[in-house]
Amino acid sequence: MKIGFFGTPKLSAQVLEALVNEQEIEVAFVITNPDAPSGRGQKLTPSLVKQCAIAHNIPVFTPEKVRGNTELFAKLREYECDYFVVVAYGKILPNEILEIPKKLAINVHGSILPRYRGASPIQSALLF
Repeated sequence: MKIGFFGTPKLSAQVLEALVNEQEIEVAFVITNPDAPSGRGQKLTPSLVKQCAIAHNIPVFTPEKVRGNTELFAKLREYECDYFVVVAYGKILPNEILEIPKKLAINVHGSILPRYRGASPIQSALLF
């Protein structure tokens, strides 16, 4: 099974690592947010997902803009993935991307949607 992976924070990196370790799964590419300033020195730092992908020699894309990015759409089609897996990517994916995989795009979320959404969905779910 061939998948494309979209994600950025620690939760995403943990899911990506689990997928990479599954023998039946080939992670064809990873899309994550561009490197962001971090720490006191505001040094540009790659996301944990990007670090994981690089460690496993998986192609990584960090587009500033997803919507209307026809170059990105064309590139993703070349991979001929069965599924796209999205885990806390942080951007709304347009239908042009969701229709690319042969079978399905799957969104994994850390809480119960739509009730516990927003900046702290896991904490909200635990409080109620």
